[in-house]
Amino acid sequence: MENKKNRNVNLDCIRAFAVFSVICIHFFLNSQFYTNNLTGKKMFIGLYLKTFFMVCVPLFLLLSGYLMNKKKIDKNYYKKIYYILLTYLVVSIIQIFFSNIFLNASISLKESVLFILGFKTHYSWYINMYIGLFMLIPFLNIIYNNLKNQKEKQILILTFVFLTVFPSIFNAYDFKINNFFIHPTISKNYDVIVPNWWINIWPITYYFIGCYLNEYQIKLKIKKNILFIIIMTFIFSLYQLYRSYPNNLVLDSYSSDWNGIFTIMLSIFTFILFINIKFNNLPKFLNLLIKKISEVSLPLYMISWIFDTIIYNILNKKIHIIQNRIIYFLPTVLLVFVCSFLLAIFTDYITKFILRKVDNLCKKN
Repeated sequence: MENKKNRNVNLDCIRAFAVFSVICIHFFLNSQFYTNNLTGKKMFIGLYLKTFFMVCVPLFLLLSGYLMNKKKIDKNYYKKIYYILLTYLVVSIIQIFFSNIFLNASISLKESVLFILGFKTHYSWYINMYIGLFMLIPFLNIIYNNLKNQKEKQILILTFVFLTVFPSIFNAYDFKINNFFIHPTISKNYDVIVPNWWINIWPITYYFIGCYLNEYQIKLKIKKNILFIIIMTFIFSLYQLYRSYPNNLVLDSYSSDWNGIFTIMLSIFTFILFINIKFNNLPKFLNLLIKKISEVSLPLYMISWIFDTIIYNILNKKIHIIQNRIIYFLPTVLLVFVCSFLLAIFTDYITKFILRKVDNLCKKN
């Protein structure tokens, strides 16, 4: 939604890094990392990488608030949803064809329609969530932009942090169990001591923070910011190890989800880092590559399921020990990313071609 003549390379880098981080997070899902005990150096390295790359989705949401905080209730604004919906439709059809031809899924036409309408195609939960956020954005902007001063905007953000993030800190223990703090995994019947009904509106929390970061342009020294991210990731990884060791990684909304205090802090500092880095002197080829990745980030994210299915099937068959799969993290992620990027360019072309044809048809009528 940026003006192409005034594109900000920093924002393109954020979007490109965010979609790369999504591919990284899917490594742990598809390599069966979550089904293995957290023992050994390799598993901790995997946990460290997983902890950091959880910034993937939050970066997209922070970017939405950063870029769209002036959007108003306007017909032209709502037209922007067409690209998102059509991309979802095109990629979903490709996924279904792939499933039927290569995975012998035998998905019927009726099932395909129901899958698409019900957001049951792979990795489509984000589209399901973002449609609602997209519709709310003009009204969220009315709330944010009509607050009188910085203090009121900070109170707004703190209110949403309390509703969506605080439960990850306080509602993570069963206080009725002896030694609950020493061994938190003894029970998963966590006691609620702060309100937790609103935790699912965490995308709005990130959106408002993105609005705030755009307005007040927080500056941090690059080296200190990087060091802080490295240390935070290490501490947060240790915390998750403490909650899980020696069992499988505990995956719950309180300790390791996008509304968790760890993820929101890492996401904010990562976003600030990318905003403050000067990318003006990038080689022209690299600049164009980053811009292209940024442009096709949505189809790239969704289409990556196809290559996840192909590549991780090979990896898991070749490397039987889950800990050893961590060694192949980078080459596997890069292979999935490059393949997904190339197919996403084709998918993006089809989507924009259809939109142009429909637009021309509407103008003629």
